[in-house]
Amino acid sequence: MSSRESSGIPCRKTCAVPRLARWGDSRPGLLPAAALSVALGAALTSGPALADYGKAAVREVLPSTITVKSNGADYTNVQPGQGLLAEIKYYFNTQGSGGVKSFGIWLRMRSEHSDWEQFRQNKFAKTFPIGKRDDQVFGEKKIYLPQSSYSSVVTSYCNKHADTLRHIGMTDEQIFSQDRSLEVAVDTALEYEMTSVPGGLHGGVEWVFGFGGPDWPTATKFTVNCEKSAPPPPDPPAITAAAVVVRGIDPANSQGKCRMRLNGTLISNVPNVDVTFRYVDDKGNQSDLKTVNTSDDRSVSFEHDYPLNRGQKRNAKIRIVGESLNFTSAWKDFEYECEDRPIDSLAPLLPPEVVHLEVAATAKKGVYRGHVCPAEAKIIGVFKGRGSTSGTAVLTVNNVMRVESAFNIDDKESKAVDYVQSLSWAGIDGPLQQDIDVGLVLQNANGEPVDVLTKTQTVSCVEADKPDQFVSNDPTPPVLSLSMRAGERRLYQGYMCPERVVLRGRVHGQDDFNGQAVFVVEQEQPLAIPQSQEKEFDFAVTENENLSFVFEPEVQWSNVPQNGDAPPKKTMDLSFRVVKTGGVVASVERSLEVSCKAVTVANLAISFDPPKATGLAAVAKADEVFLHDHICPASISIGGVFKGQGIASGTAVLTANGVVKAEMPYSIEDGQTMSIAGEHDLNWANVQDPVQNNVSLALRLYNAEGVEVDSLTKGQTFECRKYTPGSQVDGAPDGMLSVLPPKPVKFVFLVEKEEQYQDFVCPVAVTVIGRVEGRGKASGTITMGAAGDQILEKPFSFEGDETKNFVGKYDLHWDVETATEQDMAFTMFVHNALGEQVGALQQMKTFECQSYRDSRRVVSGLSTGEPTTPTAQQGRTPAAVGQLALQTGPAFAIQAPNGRVRAGRIQLSGGPANAKYDLRFYRKTEGGYRSVRSAQLPRQMTGRTATFNLKALSGGRDWRIEVCPAGSPASKRAKTACKTSDFRIARIGAAGKPAAPGTLGEAKVFILPGLGN
Repeated sequence: MSSRESSGIPCRKTCAVPRLARWGDSRPGLLPAAALSVALGAALTSGPALADYGKAAVREVLPSTITVKSNGADYTNVQPGQGLLAEIKYYFNTQGSGGVKSFGIWLRMRSEHSDWEQFRQNKFAKTFPIGKRDDQVFGEKKIYLPQSSYSSVVTSYCNKHADTLRHIGMTDEQIFSQDRSLEVAVDTALEYEMTSVPGGLHGGVEWVFGFGGPDWPTATKFTVNCEKSAPPPPDPPAITAAAVVVRGIDPANSQGKCRMRLNGTLISNVPNVDVTFRYVDDKGNQSDLKTVNTSDDRSVSFEHDYPLNRGQKRNAKIRIVGESLNFTSAWKDFEYECEDRPIDSLAPLLPPEVVHLEVAATAKKGVYRGHVCPAEAKIIGVFKGRGSTSGTAVLTVNNVMRVESAFNIDDKESKAVDYVQSLSWAGIDGPLQQDIDVGLVLQNANGEPVDVLTKTQTVSCVEADKPDQFVSNDPTPPVLSLSMRAGERRLYQGYMCPERVVLRGRVHGQDDFNGQAVFVVEQEQPLAIPQSQEKEFDFAVTENENLSFVFEPEVQWSNVPQNGDAPPKKTMDLSFRVVKTGGVVASVERSLEVSCKAVTVANLAISFDPPKATGLAAVAKADEVFLHDHICPASISIGGVFKGQGIASGTAVLTANGVVKAEMPYSIEDGQTMSIAGEHDLNWANVQDPVQNNVSLALRLYNAEGVEVDSLTKGQTFECRKYTPGSQVDGAPDGMLSVLPPKPVKFVFLVEKEEQYQDFVCPVAVTVIGRVEGRGKASGTITMGAAGDQILEKPFSFEGDETKNFVGKYDLHWDVETATEQDMAFTMFVHNALGEQVGALQQMKTFECQSYRDSRRVVSGLSTGEPTTPTAQQGRTPAAVGQLALQTGPAFAIQAPNGRVRAGRIQLSGGPANAKYDLRFYRKTEGGYRSVRSAQLPRQMTGRTATFNLKALSGGRDWRIEVCPAGSPASKRAKTACKTSDFRIARIGAAGKPAAPGTLGEAKVFILPGLGN
């Protein structure tokens, strides 16, 4: 709809009309398109100055609410059938200076915290032909956005809102449990083209965009309902994990019944599941029905008795079989032997009683503060049977369990438990005496206390004849350190929990010293007697000597309460001490938090047994050497194989004749097979009989603590064979591998082309001829290189004692301001049909430029006896020295890498501060240095420092780096402007760090056939 309005004020030719930015106009001082709406508003409201302008606004949007669906984790799409319809009003006015030629209007939208999204593809546009271009156009229009155009945009607003809620700690379950509303603003964007009246101030066409619009509070909006997700249907109850453990066997009781005590654990997928099951053995015998409930934490642990037949002894299996739900546990092996007859049923079955508890200082004493003090106290507890029964005796010292001893006792029989407590007098103020609280607790077979006796006794020091003689004569105590880690795990409350912790204490002698190294482990037991575990080691250490001790105390989980929905955890207080007569002379304390992990059916039966070495073999490689009139293998490949018997980690070591050939850290799982390989050069120099060479092979497996857990050794013999001219190597492909491979003998260099550079004539194209002599029937590949660049790779085939030439070409580039001669290293390698290098030749060649005034040669290289006319005078195109010239400036040098390196660091000195350099890396081989390229190695650097990945340098420890000023292809560099530095990689241990003494580094692993892989 368009019309003219006569109520406006026409702009006469004398009006001052502000000029608006043209489409694509980049001249300074013009308004950018993004600021157009501001300029339009200013032009419409400020004084008599008039300009063309256009406006469009959204009046209404339907529907007023759009629904976005969700799946419980994300918002997915707009509900089908929800196209968006926006009613707009528009108005364009040339202020009488011309006519409206065309315009376009489209919608855009945004949420409160996002940028505008444009929907130009759904534009409403009109064009007016000549003769129908009014100075004013206005109207109303409805613009329709199909759901497919805006669905992803609106859906993203809902997902961004969900991310915001996650950041404040809400879970997906909380986020998608209810509908959530957002507001989305809708506005217009427009473009228009207007013509000026001939002779007017516009002087042509104006083609502009409008991106203004109302502020957020006043914008036209619609509501987006981010719809909640229907909760998923509840999972049907199921048992996800089941395990059974044999806790012990009672051979007989008073009724003559033999029974087995079983512990079990079930884990369900939902809480509070009632489960009925039976125990079933491998003979088909089964127990009565058992019923348990998995409670709120979805797990349950239980204990039952299982009857066994008397008078039998056998190996058997037992497992849990579900009745109410379909599940079974893994089989559990056990052995049992039951008595033939019941015991005397008339014997008294009263529990035993504690009859004596005593604390006595031992003869071991020391001098402290001028007093003789007991260094130890021995605690003795005695209990007596009142019938044939069994249980556990627990001896405590200062409320810490020191002894836990199982017993079987008969009527009137007496048994004793004892413990030696080390006494420390350090830190005691006042009288040198201390109270010792002791207790003896007797528990029946069910762990219930049946008798207790406690006692407090005081031990004291007495004044010595020679004060302080003990302290003053002691050498300097050693320095201690303590490290720890969690060990093997077992099932508890539906979680896999560490069964032990592995402690390693280290003693470093500062003087000659002897004493006892003592581990003390304290762990609180809620609702039970606190437990303490100790381990003592007698030792003697010399000055600067290091000793290590290992202790693996058990972690007590039986009384640890549940940790809500989180796995159980507990804290253990650890101490490593050195004790000498008189008390503790050095100690280090640590706390260790041990926690459990969630389990599944797959890892309930996790084993932590070390791996087993299963295979070891060696095969001769294709390279051979001559020894007298025999041909002998020069080297062998060695392979070892080992298999996991549980989850374990450590180091595998492969040796030949006692020398390490490969070292490899491993992390292995149950049933997994891994292999390690290495190479060994055979030494024939001292072999008297050149027929055979005996090699002793060994594969040794070490755990994470460096203790050998398994090994496999083997002796293998490698024999030589008699050489006869023309004989072939057995098993060579197509019979083409010669006993004597071709021999590269020399290089010949021909300068094919020269160019003039300033006042010098320099060789720029060289033909390189490599001469190779055959020594029998052979085939393979010849490669030639120049300054690290490969210039030829060509297959060969020799029939006998013939000589062949192999031709490559190499281009030289010169910067005569830097150097007028270049030293080039040329290499030629012979590889047999197996791809193995069997011959090499390296030769240095110097190429020189000659002064133009002294030269009697023309650029073509043919002598004329006259000086050559300069290139420019001959009409020749000079070499692109300006494009390819190397950067000039102060000379630079390579500071790093250089010598032995442990880090991939490049450090230059001199040279421009921000210059660019090309980088190349070369690995040292028997024939020289070979260029290596890797995606992990940089090919260029800027400035004087850079880094590279040291691990990308594989296949050897000796390397060379070449650094050249950037600016030309590698084949045309002026090599004299480049710098090189040789370096050696330090042996690398675990995690890329230098290997500490006694640790083992990494080795390449590959699979060898025939080793049981």
